[in-house]
Amino acid sequence: MRYNRAAMRRRIGFAALVLSAAVLLVSSRGPDVSADPAVTGLPDSIAALGDSITRAANSDAFGDQPANSWATGTNPAVNSVYSRILALNPGISGNAFNDSVSGARMTHLDGQAVNAVAQGAGLVVVLMGANDVCQSSEATMTPVATFQAQFEAAMATLSAGLPDSTIAVGSIPDIFNLWDILHTDSTATARWQLFSICQAMLANPTSMALADVTRRANVRQRNIDFNSALESVCAQYVHCRFDQNGGFNMAFTPAHVSTLDYFHPSVAGEALAAGVAWDAFPDPNDATAPVSDSVGAAAAGGATVTLSATDAGGVSGIEYRTNAGAWQRDAGPLFHAGGTLLEWRAVDINGNTEASRACVVRSWSWPAGDTDCDGLTDTAEAFVGTQPQVQCAATPASNDEPTPDAWPYDMNDSQSANLVDILQYVGKLNYSDPNPLYVQRFDLNNDGGVNLVDVLKFIPFLNKSCAP
Repeated sequence: MRYNRAAMRRRIGFAALVLSAAVLLVSSRGPDVSADPAVTGLPDSIAALGDSITRAANSDAFGDQPANSWATGTNPAVNSVYSRILALNPGISGNAFNDSVSGARMTHLDGQAVNAVAQGAGLVVVLMGANDVCQSSEATMTPVATFQAQFEAAMATLSAGLPDSTIAVGSIPDIFNLWDILHTDSTATARWQLFSICQAMLANPTSMALADVTRRANVRQRNIDFNSALESVCAQYVHCRFDQNGGFNMAFTPAHVSTLDYFHPSVAGEALAAGVAWDAFPDPNDATAPVSDSVGAAAAGGATVTLSATDAGGVSGIEYRTNAGAWQRDAGPLFHAGGTLLEWRAVDINGNTEASRACVVRSWSWPAGDTDCDGLTDTAEAFVGTQPQVQCAATPASNDEPTPDAWPYDMNDSQSANLVDILQYVGKLNYSDPNPLYVQRFDLNNDGGVNLVDVLKFIPFLNKSCAP
């Protein structure tokens, strides 16, 4: 193929015209960052937070009976969550912590969360709130807003201290159901009165007077409102899993209630609760992390980034952080200023977390499948021979680094895309494979030929830099 000097002058002239009209945008470079590793499979440790239900109080003898706990107990008759994980992952052996405290209310959860953080628990199970319902009267129950704020504080502690751990939140059991199945049992009602148990719900247990019926309905509604607060706050964290009211809807019978106080679960009740909690794990055998991607749309001074993820079992969500800050849940396309170090990772419904991904946001667009967010997909970079994992050359000096180059548009490895890079096309235009003068490095659109179409791909990147 002959070299057409006049045609080349026209093309270079067009490129120069585009260059003169381009706005000079220089982005700052973020710090180097190492990916957080993937976290997959069942955990090697568990911490249980809650109250007397999780302590298995009065389950088969008066006082706390933690061996019978639905969460961390070792009694085979209960088959706790810990025991079920142990059967699948021996690595959790001996690493079960029961941080719950009988009598605790939501105000105490944050203190228990601090303990779980210190223990480095890979799974934190939470069942708290029954004592916020079961007060001495309807008037003394915890206000919903207070309850929610206290739970938010505990979740913030857990999220900050255990950013890779799964938090499984159980709904508060339906206290009204306890009244419903036992209010005609004279022994049960006598114990409720003798020990002043949960008088907000269980006072005057045999009365069907309007005031008592209304009170019970109000207390049950508070129970429901608390669970709604748990669900709402949990939904703000991709590592948090709510049991979808499995605990509240748990169909317990008199056999599941301790005959010591007719209030706490019996051993059979703890076993029932363990089964309900375990059923909230969609697939305990899933050890495959989800896969995420990003797309950038150029905007003044940066780019609007859309994150997405896929997983065979389902995606719980995506979280991101900027400039090594705290992780937060992604809620949709977000603008990030040029130079921002953006990291993200997806979490699936089984708690598997992919290794974090990262790139520095620039004032240009990039497509899906572009790991380093430099404007060309990984497949295209593999074709032209640049580095799909590296966005920018390490230094601004031209051609001082060994190949392969980093940024596809930076032909001379100077951390900038400009007319100097376009001029590299001189002598390479209008050659196609298999002509020996065809240079694949310059074939930016992967069509087997180097031509004006490849030069025109520079337009969105002209006079832009990938370094400070």
